[in-house]
Amino acid sequence: MDSGSDDYDDDAYNNDNLLSPWEASPVDEVGSSRRVKKTNISRLQLENLEKRLGSIANKKYAEEFLKIVDKEEYPDYFCFIPVPISLNEIFERISNDYYRQREAIEHDIRLILNNCLTFNNPDSHIANCAEKLCNECILQVNKVFGEKNTSSGIKIKQKSSSSG
Repeated sequence: MDSGSDDYDDDAYNNDNLLSPWEASPVDEVGSSRRVKKTNISRLQLENLEKRLGSIANKKYAEEFLKIVDKEEYPDYFCFIPVPISLNEIFERISNDYYRQREAIEHDIRLILNNCLTFNNPDSHIANCAEKLCNECILQVNKVFGEKNTSSGIKIKQKSSSSG
């Protein structure tokens, strides 16, 4: 690794910044300094994304994903889901500059769907809502970051037509 690379933020660990798992990198050798990738996300992009995702959060299909699942209501959920996440947690991370890479944002959005599919039947109404939510959110991420392909490509099941 080139220690003079402009891709890393040498002050990230010195400033007591909170890091997401996306910024953690292995130390190459004993005694070598830790290095953190610099952010490729601007504050303006995060504000734009927060506004776009906020409009999705107001949709009926997003309702169940605004908050982490209630432990009292679904005590088994946390036995199956090691990393619970919600839209509100993603909003909090956006507003607190937690995300440094768009891939981290996409990961958390997809985690909502993965958690839902792990705990619920893939053919259930809530799974369909999670798929729609994830697709809409990824679509907005792609628009904010200037992706030409604005399709998320996420499908939870193959739709098959029966003949006969």
